[in-house]
Amino acid sequence: MNKGQIDSAVASFLEYVKNRSVSGHTYVNYEVDMRQLTSYLEEQGIEDLETVDVPMLRAYLRNMAGWGFFFQTDYCEKTVRAAKFFLLSQR
Repeated sequence: MNKGQIDSAVASFLEYVKNRSVSGHTYVNYEVDMRQLTSYLEEQGIEDLETVDVPMLRAYLRNMAGWGFFFQTDYCEKTVRAAKFFLLSQR
């Protein structure tokens, strides 16, 4: 999977989220989280979602603290959104 395929997986995931009839605010949060996640993966030189593992996701979430996401609810929400994305992209 290359960057184009990652972008396609993100687009598919966001379409899935949109079809779940979430609020516009929730959709935007998912979109922002996916942009941040893909940016992080790109910075790490990751081009294949299949190479992303739990330690890498933990590193990404720790990195979020550097972006100002200190509140427990922000951390939990980002964790859930990232996990949903990876679970659904592996189907």
